[in-house]
Amino acid sequence: MKHTSAWVLILVALALVSVPMAIGQTYSFKNIEIPNAQSTTPYGINDSGVISGNYTDSLGVAHCFMLSGHTITTITDPKGTSTSCFGINAFGDIVGFYGVLNSFSNGFIYANGVFTDVIVPTATAGTIAYGINDSGLVVGQFSDSNGTHGFLFNGSTYETLNAPGAEVTIAVGINSSNSITLQSVNSGGVSSWLLIGTQYSALNVPGAITTAVHSINNLNKIALSWFDSSGLEHGALHAGTKYLLIDDPAGTGTGIETINDFNTIIGKYVPAGGSQTQGFEGKPVATAP
Repeated sequence: MKHTSAWVLILVALALVSVPMAIGQTYSFKNIEIPNAQSTTPYGINDSGVISGNYTDSLGVAHCFMLSGHTITTITDPKGTSTSCFGINAFGDIVGFYGVLNSFSNGFIYANGVFTDVIVPTATAGTIAYGINDSGLVVGQFSDSNGTHGFLFNGSTYETLNAPGAEVTIAVGINSSNSITLQSVNSGGVSSWLLIGTQYSALNVPGAITTAVHSINNLNKIALSWFDSSGLEHGALHAGTKYLLIDDPAGTGTGIETINDFNTIIGKYVPAGGSQTQGFEGKPVATAP
């Protein structure tokens, strides 16, 4: 299973634009940019505002980053040919994967400058870590001779996760209550799920052709992307029984990757007239009574 990813960053404050949300909340946006990057996608933000993600440089080479304030740290797992980063927890621990020469991937946890492998023992075609909570539990995907499955790793043992009716399952996010978000694929297309204990609940943005769930915060708010009938990507949040629709006004193709416990969101969009994704940070500025 071969993966090509692109990711790393620096915040550049641009003009803030307010966008009304479906239930009356307003977000202001600013760009997340890496100098000389072709594309940028942030994937994680913790409550301290530390961001993790990926970018491609001017030569099209993929990189992984951590951004704290104005300090950018490039993260490169020395065991791999490439490194991609995704979720981050309150302690700044980051999960992702590194590529290896046989075109497989191996997952990792990056904590205090040290890489620890996350590799499902039964995996025969790669492991990817996507999410990590504040207790250090990790979720992701692995592939074996029977297909692709989600997993939950508690530091010593791996639990396999398979969504209902799924041919492919990918676990993408986990919060402090151990609620897990997952994507699955079967002959009917892509489905999104929330797993609490042993109960799977489907997530579907109203009117969407496809819903792709991402992370879940400790207040049980969920970041999603959804696709309309023309195939255009949009952002959404799920809170309680409501879906809040959000698009970055600077372009098209918005995807919300993460929401932290202060309701700050990060994600990516395609600038007007452009083709490469750029990152954004959005902060709530008003709530209707």
